Amino acid sequence: MNEVLQHESSVIHICEFQSCSKYFKRSSDLRVHEKIHQNIKNYLCDMCTKMFTHKTSLRNHLRSHLNERNYQCEICSKSFITISNLRNHQAIHSNTRKYLCEICDKRFSRTSHLKEHIHSHTKIKLHVCEICKNKFSSLSNLRKHKKLHDKIKTFQCPIAICDKKFSQKIHMQKHIRRVHQK
Repeated sequence: MNEVLQHESSVIHICEFQSCSKYFKRSSDLRVHEKIHQNIKNYLCDMCTKMFTHKTSLRNHLRSHLNERNYQCEICSKSFITISNLRNHQAIHSNTRKYLCEICDKRFSRTSHLKEHIHSHTKIKLHVCEICKNKFSSLSNLRKHKKLHDKIKTFQCPIAICDKKFSQKIHMQKHIRRVHQK
């Protein structure tokens, strides 16, 4: 029995509901999680009528209305509603990458980054562009893509005589190589 549990711990169980990026080591945890997708929300926020599946989620949400941010980062002074949000944030200040991808051994400082990365192995693309319906494995790739539709050009060519702007950094870099580095 222990061998099965040890073997099963290396298996990744991915939630296959659309736009969900959760994964679990145990299938039982996945089953508990999937109940969220059944849209059973019994906890109502009196301030904005938003509904929640868990009482603790409602409690944390209420803190956002009251601007209760009791957990402060000692390094940058940014404040958070929950201790778990603070801990996730603190990972950006260190080079510690304690979350390991069991498929390729790549390490991440945040669980959310690992979860997004897992989809690159499964080819599951949960993030869909509402405009053109293209699908992406990560939210960051979807955001980059959306800039193309929005025509938001935030990357200014650094060459003084050039006023070109680009929606993506990679496009600006290609421009510099093609035009300015001849």
